[in-house]
Amino acid sequence: MTEPIAAQITGAIGLTGVKIELVYDPTEPYTVFMYIWNWYGKHWLEWVCERDLLAQALEADTDGTVTGELDMLITRVDDRTTKITKVTRGEWHERTEVVLGSARLTSFLKEAFALVPPGHERIELDVEQLLR
Repeated sequence: MTEPIAAQITGAIGLTGVKIELVYDPTEPYTVFMYIWNWYGKHWLEWVCERDLLAQALEADTDGTVTGELDMLITRVDDRTTKITKVTRGEWHERTEVVLGSARLTSFLKEAFALVPPGHERIELDVEQLLR
């Protein structure tokens, strides 16, 4: 399931419009992939988010509530806006923020939870392949 949406991303000149695709694959039921078009490099950046973490952020009652830890933080800005922050650690610590509409994210997650309801997640692993 793929949902293209328009959003904004932080950059050297402030917030800039950006094309994003949210992708949910039932074979990876805990994960939502976010592909962000990088206009400068002309390629897609892949962010990996936990489905439940996104849902938890959207269910928050208080503006400014932050969910997540370490390199991925999701903030309820207000009832219409969600901010996803990715922290890249290395020689320099870099924060990139994507700001998107909560309604679009909510409808996407409703479809994802309809495909694989909470408690029905399954991951099939080929143990023999993993041991090779």
